[in-house]
Amino acid sequence: MNREEILRKYRRYLVGEDKSDISINNYIVAINQAFDFKMKNPENWNQDDLYDIKEYLTERYKEQNSRIPKISAINNLMKCLHGNDTKLKLSIPRSISKNKDYVKEEEIAKILNVHKRDLRTKAMILCFIHS
Repeated sequence: MNREEILRKYRRYLVGEDKSDISINNYIVAINQAFDFKMKNPENWNQDDLYDIKEYLTERYKEQNSRIPKISAINNLMKCLHGNDTKLKLSIPRSISKNKDYVKEEEIAKILNVHKRDLRTKAMILCFIHS
């Protein structure tokens, strides 16, 4: 199959997997990037080719969370081309979650109100909150 045929087949596969239109488009973009990088028909990719692509993605996308959907796209393409039992796949790194505010602003305001006359304690609390 040529590139266009593979992408058509892959799009049909993703639709069958109930992927959203946005996900499908993002996956197609990721596969096109892999095509452009590897310059080899994905039907002939081996595990070393997949590792090369992952290394390329790691160099190009420093944010781990940016690489995860692209690696997923590649894994799904391998399933599409070689079946669900294929051993051709990449490990997907864990997503990195951003720090969450564990203390709500109202609670901070109450704490600061209690210590409004004690400037030293108030300063320490503010430093703690903003660090």
